[in-house]
Amino acid sequence: MPTFRVRVSRLMKLIGVRLSLNELIDVLFKLKAEAEIEDDYLVVEVGPDRLDMMSSIKLAKAIRWFLGIEEPSPNYVTEPSGVIVEVREVPSRPYIVAAVVEDVVIDGDLLEELIQLQEKLHVTYGRGRRKVAIGLHDLSKLPCRKIRYEEVDLSTKMIPLFVGKEMTVKEVLEVTEQGQKYGKISLRGNKHPAVIACNDIIALPPVINSEITRLEVGSKGLFIDVTGTDWKAINDVLNILVTTLADEGGKVRTVRLTGVINAEVPNLKCQEMSLSPNYVNEVLGTSLTINDIAKALRRLGHGVEVGSTDLIVKIPPYRLDILHPIDLVEDVAVGIGYDELGIEELSIGRPTELSRRGKLVKNLRELLVGHGFIEVHTFTLTDEEVLKLLGYEEGSYVKLRNPISMELNVLKNTHLATLLLVLRKSQHAALPVKIFEIGNVVVKKEGPTGWGNELRLGMALMDSEVSFEELQAPLFSVMRLLGFEIKTEPSEHPALIDGRCARVIINGKNVGYIGEVKPEVLIKLGIEYPVVVTEVSIDKLLT
Repeated sequence: MPTFRVRVSRLMKLIGVRLSLNELIDVLFKLKAEAEIEDDYLVVEVGPDRLDMMSSIKLAKAIRWFLGIEEPSPNYVTEPSGVIVEVREVPSRPYIVAAVVEDVVIDGDLLEELIQLQEKLHVTYGRGRRKVAIGLHDLSKLPCRKIRYEEVDLSTKMIPLFVGKEMTVKEVLEVTEQGQKYGKISLRGNKHPAVIACNDIIALPPVINSEITRLEVGSKGLFIDVTGTDWKAINDVLNILVTTLADEGGKVRTVRLTGVINAEVPNLKCQEMSLSPNYVNEVLGTSLTINDIAKALRRLGHGVEVGSTDLIVKIPPYRLDILHPIDLVEDVAVGIGYDELGIEELSIGRPTELSRRGKLVKNLRELLVGHGFIEVHTFTLTDEEVLKLLGYEEGSYVKLRNPISMELNVLKNTHLATLLLVLRKSQHAALPVKIFEIGNVVVKKEGPTGWGNELRLGMALMDSEVSFEELQAPLFSVMRLLGFEIKTEPSEHPALIDGRCARVIINGKNVGYIGEVKPEVLIKLGIEYPVVVTEVSIDKLLT
């Protein structure tokens, strides 16, 4: 959960009424924000859905609305700034938005909070600057008001922030701390994104700004650029920043984007959503009037128009968490107070029972453990190279576009892959090693995506010497104890030895396979002992 610090004296001044520290912490708790005192600061923890609250002014506004000191006004006025940003092709980081904020005086506290807000947004919504990165500039120091966003060659020169000397972009990426940390995110060959005013680089997103436009105490206006890989995300972040500064008394001015993107930003128009009192009361189990609901929503900063039957809610542009009327219902609950909603005593019904599927899985586990097998739990993700080694062709499994690891880059379509990987790491254990897994694999199925889960049982036995019959016997025993008729018929599997492989037939249905793993497969996986495996579809057993 994101945490941030605000100076207590500044927050109290912005709230404008006398509150004890305990009262302050209690109000924040009712607003779903936990807080504690640390020297002269209040350390506040907010939910990931309320990143807009990470500043003194937003906290103060939220408290004033909640306490009824101030009526919310979610509408923000903007006027054109005259600044134009020409957007060119930047494949590694294609999107940019920008804004101008005038008549806001940056003192030490506000500067500290802006930098903190910038970094918190980078870490959370910005995914470590990969998705979104922010540049804050002193408006008066812009070389000109015609800005370009484009790729530049690594030999291009700039003056990076706090370095004090001219460097090439290549040197900035290799030498500076920020360059070493973020320099590879948007690098494309010998090109890197840059924000340029006239002929001067003022930002190298997502790495560092230029010393030319350094924001400092005494600055009276800002130029803000937000770049990233997601158009909605960068607009959301820009809205949080500019409305925070507008609440501080600044005047928001729009910027014209031209080139590959044509837009006037920021767009601070409120989203409007209709809300039915009947829906609210049904969800909350209450009997609130339409005016009760309107009052609760206003306490959370929304604009509300009360109609004859429904409410029209005007949602502030920084409330990124409001996606559906159910989100407004949650705000009604917060505005009323969870402790005011009452306690509903639950009636005690009859004890729940396992489904047929659940009972089968439970009994399978107990019987397999009784036969000396150990249950393992593996990831649904596995290594594509292992599936290919086992004979599964590309297209028979789901491949991830952006895996976090090349060893976890596909959804497994068989337990065989992960069972063998477990055995590879278990060769130090006393033999025989007998393991099983019950869980879902992802296979082709009819439906919107063409894929679906299938519940399967996988079993494996590793020993200095093994045979087909040593796994067939416990499999037959378990299935017969469960009341199934089971037999095997000769078959083939690309990972199993010809002549030592069979299909498993249960109650007349082909539900799986059993066999000895080919020595060449074991060698490539680094397994020194022979292995016999079986895999049975539990879902097919139940159909």
